[in-house]
Amino acid sequence: MNRVGRLLHIAVKESRLVVGLMSGTSVDGIDAALVQIAGHGENSRVELLAFGSYPFPTELRAKIFRLFNPAEARVDAICQLDFLLGEVFAAAVQRLLADNGYSAADIDLVASAGQTIWHDPHPVIEEVDVAWLGHPIRTRSTFAIGQSAVIAERSRRAADRVCRLGFVAR
Repeated sequence: MNRVGRLLHIAVKESRLVVGLMSGTSVDGIDAALVQIAGHGENSRVELLAFGSYPFPTELRAKIFRLFNPAEARVDAICQLDFLLGEVFAAAVQRLLADNGYSAADIDLVASAGQTIWHDPHPVIEEVDVAWLGHPIRTRSTFAIGQSAVIAERSRRAADRVCRLGFVAR
């Protein structure tokens, strides 16, 4: 079955096991929750099955905090930390499952918002010289790292494809 077929299969299942990962701007660590989602839409029910909080080491926190400063946030540093955090997020998934008697094969999805390193809620208007567009573009921006492809690869038994909006699907 191809990736789209597997996602459709998960979407129509009556019950799904999902690991959700979150790391906030405090950069204290990764919170991981294993939930069971039963049903669909307004009739769905969510049950928390397991939760773990995994602190970042001091050195890693310092690296992340440095990226909050645009003067220090070089592309090479962002790229390297993107992959390093992917490894750490994947380790949190593996630890949560192992600590609670689950295997990666039990999990349908892994969702990760990543680690935000830049957030600018103020609108910026760009005059883009694109003939077929015909109007300025108004944007707000947020940038999160924690390479979802690494999470998918390291959690291969639980998830073998990635949708960057925070979902890694088995």
